[in-house]
Amino acid sequence: MRGRVLRAEREHDVGAELGGAGPGPDDQLTQRGSPGHPENGQDSAAGWTDRVRRAVDGLRPDLPAELDVAPGSGVLSLPDAKAYGVSGPVARASGLDVDLRRDDPYLAYGQLPVRVVTRTAGDALARYECVLDQVHASLDLAEAVLDRLPGLSGPVNVRLPKTVKAPEGAVYEWTENPLGINGYYLVSRGERTPWRLKLRSASFNNVQALTAVLPGTRVEDLTTVLSSLFFVVGDIDR
Repeated sequence: MRGRVLRAEREHDVGAELGGAGPGPDDQLTQRGSPGHPENGQDSAAGWTDRVRRAVDGLRPDLPAELDVAPGSGVLSLPDAKAYGVSGPVARASGLDVDLRRDDPYLAYGQLPVRVVTRTAGDALARYECVLDQVHASLDLAEAVLDRLPGLSGPVNVRLPKTVKAPEGAVYEWTENPLGINGYYLVSRGERTPWRLKLRSASFNNVQALTAVLPGTRVEDLTTVLSSLFFVVGDIDR
């Protein structure tokens, strides 16, 4: 089992190495008892910020410069985008300039330069362009975080109890996700489990917008248009 875990870790080096079982100095998989094994005092996370920065820099050249999508198909107008309550790249491609990371920041987003990507055409091409440009914006955020890390101090984790009792009452929170806005409504009676917990996913509203988008769409464009609405079927019933 350990061998399989270590082999998988070599494929996802940056994501898994923080756990402390990364490869040794000779870039070979280390075994228990060897100098490079984390149980023998080597910090395998040392230098990981440099490796993350190289990974970020290496992604940019691989992103396409332009998209092979015909313009004008699957248009969602700005009034329809508002009426159907779409969010994320679907909304921003129609000119709705909304991003919770900038407009209602949470976590550390209020301290970061969140660049919001928008278009006005509202067609499938515009939605794909928003997603592509948003990847560049996300890489910019990753670099901004890496620049800030050396100046930060304090614990990187906290001890939490096994069970958490939410105080009696109700609360609604929302977050910006890759497909759009996810909302979370929790009602508590002060017990160990919530009395009610409801998730509102972006996919639900994005699918509703198909009513406005699909009429008049050519059959050969259906795949392109449907995939540009960025919905997950398993989310639409939440």
